[in-house]
Amino acid sequence: MTGIGNPMIRSFQDYRAFMQNAFTPVQPVEVARFCVWCIERFPPAFGEVVFDGLKSDECTRLVEILAELKDVIGSGDLVSPVRAEEIQNELENFGPQDDVARIEIKPEATEYLSAIWNTLGYCVTQDADNARAVSESLINVWDYRVEQSHPEYNLDNMFLNPVMRDELELQSRYIESLHKERHE
Repeated sequence: MTGIGNPMIRSFQDYRAFMQNAFTPVQPVEVARFCVWCIERFPPAFGEVVFDGLKSDECTRLVEILAELKDVIGSGDLVSPVRAEEIQNELENFGPQDDVARIEIKPEATEYLSAIWNTLGYCVTQDADNARAVSESLINVWDYRVEQSHPEYNLDNMFLNPVMRDELELQSRYIESLHKERHE
């Protein structure tokens, strides 16, 4: 696997190309474990803002959904396609239903729900595009945050920024650990 030290990973396009191949040699349940790992990193990294727009009972239900995902995937299985679609249907009703109110939801919250949605989508299709979308949800939030404070930052040099480089390094290491586990 190409490591993050590769100077070719500088832009969003480079990142996409890198991720295009990252999951190829990884088993489906391991890819799902990567997705859960990404999801679990949202609250510690971004705080309570990931729950923006959710009612208390929706937050509670979200914790239950994540526990179910973690339990099933942790036991070596994917959530069944039927169950994953049931949960996706449930998630469609989370947060404000008004289009204007949805626009006002913080990007961290939108990306958090998107990561969960795409993890469930991966369980349905086993399409690596869903796993890449989970990875990208984390990248998008960091991108949004870095962009706010660094005017010289753009998509063509994004992974030259230490915050973005660190995020890609963490994801790369986790994917590499999945490769190593398979070969031990």
